[in-house]
Amino acid sequence: MKNAKLNDFSFPARTKNLKRVNSHSTREDVLNVFTPNAAVKNPAKFAGRKLPLESMINALLSEGADLVVFGERGCGKSSLAYMLHNIAKGNLELLDYYELRSYLEKKGFLS
Repeated sequence: MKNAKLNDFSFPARTKNLKRVNSHSTREDVLNVFTPNAAVKNPAKFAGRKLPLESMINALLSEGADLVVFGERGCGKSSLAYMLHNIAKGNLELLDYYELRSYLEKKGFLS
């Protein structure tokens, strides 16, 4: 990883706010293990999205393209859109993390 900010992927750091489900948990507890509440705005917490991000970038770089992001509640649509918006504004940290900067440079979109 090239940026120090992206190195905080430790298991305890990512799970400290999760509620533990056990044999005494209610059905409600089990169904609500994941409760989305806000888009991920920290690139260090935006993980496992190289293919969707690359697909969105390719779509936006196509002439006359329109982009529609859809999916189930909590699947990361807003987070993905937020990260793409940051890239468009010039924050290329995520491109470096996913090794997409060289891909865009080869296509002539970055120098």
